[in-house]
Amino acid sequence: MAASIAGITIASNFGLLQSNCTKGPLHIKKAIQNSDLSTSVKWLPTVHQTAHLNHSALIQSTYSAVKHCFKHYKQFLLFGGDHSCAIGSWPAIIDQVGTENFGLIWLDAHLDAHNFQTSHSGNLHGMPVQALLKTGDPQLARLYPGKQHIQPDNLFIIGARSYEPEEKYFLQQRGANIIFNHQLTNTKQIEDHLENTLSTLQHCQYLGVSIDLDILNPNQFPAVSAAAPNGISFEQLALIISLLKKNQQTIGFEFSEYNPAKDHRQQSLKLFLELVRIIVDDSSY
Repeated sequence: MAASIAGITIASNFGLLQSNCTKGPLHIKKAIQNSDLSTSVKWLPTVHQTAHLNHSALIQSTYSAVKHCFKHYKQFLLFGGDHSCAIGSWPAIIDQVGTENFGLIWLDAHLDAHNFQTSHSGNLHGMPVQALLKTGDPQLARLYPGKQHIQPDNLFIIGARSYEPEEKYFLQQRGANIIFNHQLTNTKQIEDHLENTLSTLQHCQYLGVSIDLDILNPNQFPAVSAAAPNGISFEQLALIISLLKKNQQTIGFEFSEYNPAKDHRQQSLKLFLELVRIIVDDSSY
């Protein structure tokens, strides 16, 4: 990726109302602006959650911001509050490049493939993958801003370890690719799976990367909204990001679910800045 890329912040927790992750993108933006990375990111205006902006309008605003960003900058970093931001972000790319030309790598402890009928919690942050794959749930479908959806064989979900049977069944029926956390026990396995993923997606002209920070082991990175036991290490995620940033097809990284209320002395934020550094600094990692 280029050394200077666009930055988008989606300050919202609409998809997980009890969390404090709406402040996450603002903390991240401020930390980047106050660091030696400040000149590496060109910031677009923040999309804010407000009392006058419902979830549908927020998703549409996200769609518009990413569409503008891709048209004028091509490469971007998106920092979302909860992971429902992905319902707006990736359709903006798919509609511009065509579903057959776009692949998505989804790094997450969860499958995020519920709809309003199957969800145990009703939280929208557990539904973006089903929305992207074209849901049969009318309530969820109404929130989707795009005209096209991702092709199931162009989607790879990596690191899942906490999910419900309904989600796994939906994804298997659609033919999406899932690499579970137990398949990533060491660095060699991670490298092999990522190599296979990129080989499978080599026909895609553009690749997006969506990262829910709960993919990380919470013992090492506790500042997330919906932590799950175990997970990959920070060093392993850094390796994955490094390999993906070097891939010529990669156009954007999306991060979500950083919760500053759970970040003691900003230790997780300091680690997170190192992930950003890998993306924007060609000399790192």
